[in-house]
Amino acid sequence: MNPDGVLGRSVLVLLVANLLLHILGASVLRDSFWGTHLYAFFPPWTLLIATAGLLLVVWLARAPGTWLVRTIAAAPDPESWPQRRRTLFLVAGSVLAGLVFWLARIRHTLLGDGNVIVMSVPAGEKFNVRQPLTAYLNHFLYRLVHARAPDGAEPAEVAMTSMAVGSVVAGMLLVPVVWGLATEIRRLGARPGAPQEGVQADGLLEDGPSDAGTLAPAWLLAAILQSQGYVLLVCGYVENYTYLLLALAAYMWLSLRFLAGRTGLLLPGIMSLLAVTLHLSAGIILPSLALLVGVGLARAPARARTVRDLVILAVVGAGMLAFLYVIGAKYSLLRTFIDVARDAVIGSAERSSAYSLSLVHLRDFVNEQLLIGPLAMWLSLPAIVVAARARAHRSAAGAYLLLLAVSYLGVSWAARDSNLGYARNWDLLAPGGMVFCAAALGLFLHAEPARPRAWILVWGLALSLYHTLPWIVLNTSETRSVARVMTLPLGLGRTELVVGNWYLRQGQRTQARAWLERSLAIYPDNVSACNLLGNVYVQDGEPERAAVLFANAVRLRPTSPEYRRKLVQVLLAVGRQADALPHFAFLAQRSELRPEDWTRYGGALRAVGRADEAQRVFKRALEANEQAWRARPNDSKVNLDMGRALTALGAYDRALVHFRRAVEVQPNSTSALFDLGGLLMQMERPGEARPYLEKILKLEPEHRESSRIVEWLQEIRERTGTPPE
Repeated sequence: MNPDGVLGRSVLVLLVANLLLHILGASVLRDSFWGTHLYAFFPPWTLLIATAGLLLVVWLARAPGTWLVRTIAAAPDPESWPQRRRTLFLVAGSVLAGLVFWLARIRHTLLGDGNVIVMSVPAGEKFNVRQPLTAYLNHFLYRLVHARAPDGAEPAEVAMTSMAVGSVVAGMLLVPVVWGLATEIRRLGARPGAPQEGVQADGLLEDGPSDAGTLAPAWLLAAILQSQGYVLLVCGYVENYTYLLLALAAYMWLSLRFLAGRTGLLLPGIMSLLAVTLHLSAGIILPSLALLVGVGLARAPARARTVRDLVILAVVGAGMLAFLYVIGAKYSLLRTFIDVARDAVIGSAERSSAYSLSLVHLRDFVNEQLLIGPLAMWLSLPAIVVAARARAHRSAAGAYLLLLAVSYLGVSWAARDSNLGYARNWDLLAPGGMVFCAAALGLFLHAEPARPRAWILVWGLALSLYHTLPWIVLNTSETRSVARVMTLPLGLGRTELVVGNWYLRQGQRTQARAWLERSLAIYPDNVSACNLLGNVYVQDGEPERAAVLFANAVRLRPTSPEYRRKLVQVLLAVGRQADALPHFAFLAQRSELRPEDWTRYGGALRAVGRADEAQRVFKRALEANEQAWRARPNDSKVNLDMGRALTALGAYDRALVHFRRAVEVQPNSTSALFDLGGLLMQMERPGEARPYLEKILKLEPEHRESSRIVEWLQEIRERTGTPPE
């Protein structure tokens, strides 16, 4: 079988199929083909122009003597340049790429766990059991950017900027790494000792003599590797899988160099360990690392160096484990890796076997790989067949690429539906696209000493840009991205949840409420929708409805302290203290009551007549609040909570000091003003209470206790004989 012919036919089939799917996805089947519906969110003429451009490039690249053929054929090959000149070229390319990535950076957090990242990183999260090193890098970058951010900058905005900086910098480093990978792939197609093939005048790098070397320019291979859908990760993507993408590309590059005898095992070994610490999903490459070790030990000339590298690698690995153990509070990478692998293989199968065997899974799998591609996995499938028939596995490089491609194929198919929905969680599988694409190109070139006509690669590049450019541009617009999310078949009310949450963050509570209610109508057990809609009901003055949703959230996540705290707050607000007590007891037993929670707990006990228990809880509340106050004596909220605990114990004079301090620190805090004014009324000092109560109504006329405040002010007028202002 002629690999050139299979490669050409494969690219042609993919080109025709993608062209058709993009047209259908942008028109009548937008919801079904969410991996290729990108043009649906632009004016119709963009699809017409892009399609016409693609077809023009296809014709120009194949027709002899066209300007495109002449231009590409005459393009210099940096691989033939002196080392210094080539280095300058790569540095300039990295800088230019970084500028493009930054200008084209993603402008939203709708994909992946972006919303969680921009909240958790400012909150101090610097470790994640599944991506320990990535989380630590995110924390480091946030601190770096936050130190240079203007005063008053929103933490979420700073977090998003810091994630974008890390993504773009990793993308800049990816440029020379991909160049190195492309040169190694190119060498796979060269016969030892064969002369470099020349360029024919009447065609773009046409076939030459049978003993010619590879015809594929390294820059064209590199361009294909950097034009797939996964390149969105380097455009300021928030949930930063870019580090993993970079590590996988570097691992493949260094591994091919090792197999060609141009470096030792140490560098690819270190890069594999780095990839695993960035994200545990990189454990997929460990079998290929074992193959490298076997090759190194089997080669007599390299055996001693391989043993030495293994010793050094063991030391480096131990150092990495120790580092993670320290920053992760006794984190065990090995134990966590085993637990995650067991859950992925066994637990996921038990939870979602029906999904994995369904047509929905097939639809999601196809769309996801189209989005990550359009070549990538789809080009690797025929490459695996060609390589197997050519018995490429008999060579070390062929076996290595086959093992990687098959491993990622199996894992990609086995990936189940996630908590975010398959379409939204595309980024987890995206780095594997680099492995697929590089392995496919390498296998096609290596199956025989291949001489692919460069016009085939030009077709592949044109198809890739046809798909990837609108994917990048789409995500620079938050409005267009929201419109796209509205069409994603995430299931279980998750599409409606994402849109509702977006409206909520935009301050459009009415629209948010409608979308969140729609989410729960589709799937009542969507715990995130219960939580967010419960918050909306609280803000809209409907605590009873909020209580129902928070109770459902507690049922679904019984160990979550956040949902129980919200539930007890709304239960207390509607006078259901008895119903709140079991939840307070649960939180207390698990040591998850905050200082202010203890005061509420005591109030609930007192309200149901359990005075002795209430007194003990109030004393516990005072102890907890005093500890917090000693740590932050000038914090308004801490002083407010301290005052409430003292008020519950009848220590009014001490409570007054803390309430006054809370108001001094935050003069416009209506909560502090209300508690201070209320205590002064309780202490029969209405004249002192009046300015604080009046200020509340000026700041917040619709305050939740406005009727009570009005009654107090009326009482003050009757006592003093002077009307309030």
